[in-house]
Amino acid sequence: VRAPQPPSLTSAHADAITPPAVSPPAPNSQRRSRAVARTKRTAAGSLSFRIHSRTDQLAPLIDRLRNFARKQRLDRDTIEDIVIAADEAVTNIMMHAYGFRGDGEIQVSAAREKKRFTLRFIDRGRPFDPDGVAEPHLGRPITERRPGGLGLFLMRKFMDEVSFTRAGNGENHLVMVKNI
Repeated sequence: VRAPQPPSLTSAHADAITPPAVSPPAPNSQRRSRAVARTKRTAAGSLSFRIHSRTDQLAPLIDRLRNFARKQRLDRDTIEDIVIAADEAVTNIMMHAYGFRGDGEIQVSAAREKKRFTLRFIDRGRPFDPDGVAEPHLGRPITERRPGGLGLFLMRKFMDEVSFTRAGNGENHLVMVKNI
């Protein structure tokens, strides 16, 4: 069962994240605006941008990742697997790393490298230990389960690799890979 498609990027969401990347300017052209400069494309198959840890940033984030994956010519099911995992990852960062404080920042990057699509999320919130997360009890009736608790399970279900590290500089790094 696939999750419903999030709403399209609207003008209300347009200011929520940095604008889409543009081609680098020619050497003698004018400098790009500050907002556009915050988004960068590091190669033809990669994208990098930052969002704030606010839930109003989820739909534009998903739209952006979905559009990037389409440009990489990924099939619809693979794209949906990627966006479901990304939605879960960012929601968990917002909830657990930042406690739904809107002042946190999340660095998001996506890249296609041959037969791998990699998502990276970096935050400076509370550390996360995936070994401390219990497996969900999917055999129980839904009325007997507590809400939530499926984020890590879904990330692992829809992606082929999921890894968490805490860098010495206080950054949390989440890397998810989908073999394509």
